[in-house]
Amino acid sequence: MSKYSTELKLKIVERYLQTKCSKKSLAKIFNVSRSDVEKWIALYENQGAEGFASVYTNYTVEFKLSVLNFMIETGTSLIETAAIFNIPTPFTILRWKKILEK
Repeated sequence: MSKYSTELKLKIVERYLQTKCSKKSLAKIFNVSRSDVEKWIALYENQGAEGFASVYTNYTVEFKLSVLNFMIETGTSLIETAAIFNIPTPFTILRWKKILEK
């Protein structure tokens, strides 16, 4: 279960898109972290509202490697990469990267 509701995430993203209020200001207004606001905006821009559907996924090794390769080749950030591949948290990708480096 997600810490924040889909409705809240959409409300924040819609406010950002309609007003171009800063991510820092939105985080303060809604009492969430700035990184969460950034993540939700990137997710919405890449996946639309469907990106907020919470589904547990067991990722294959091939998928993990393709995500890491994509991030390296394109230079996208953890947040952008997570949004593109609809991975709920960028820290999942960071964990995969650390495991690969070992």
